[in-house]
Amino acid sequence: MKKDAYYFSHDSNSKDDPKCVLLIEQLGLEGYGIFWILVETLRDQPGYKYPLALLPAIARRYNSTTQKVETVVKSYDLFQITEDEFFFSISLMDRMEYLEISRQQRVEAGKKSAEKRKLLQIANDRSTTVQRENNDRSEEHTSELQSQDAS
Repeated sequence: MKKDAYYFSHDSNSKDDPKCVLLIEQLGLEGYGIFWILVETLRDQPGYKYPLALLPAIARRYNSTTQKVETVVKSYDLFQITEDEFFFSISLMDRMEYLEISRQQRVEAGKKSAEKRKLLQIANDRSTTVQRENNDRSEEHTSELQSQDAS
């Protein structure tokens, strides 16, 4: 996997969604492939939206036609369109929101864990320092007692 590839979840049975069943029935697996190319393209965009004006570029890049790509976007209720300018997937946005919340929770848990380890290390260092000081005093006291006993 490419280092700059980003993860997103999707249902393993999305091919059985009635919208996708119809898409495959009418456009074949090419249509289904176009659908996933569009979803993956959206995943990499800021705000998970993509300009409708760039659909011809996607068609050229993936050896399809603008008409097929536009049909996938506009005819199967798989995507939403805003102001005839952008399209997006509500399902993808929901999944990405969940992923971001989960990621943020892990970051916060990591920070709390690091802070706790830091405090424990500080407490450990202090404890070790006090023990050393006590040991040093004890050794000094023992040396003094031994000196007195020897006299």
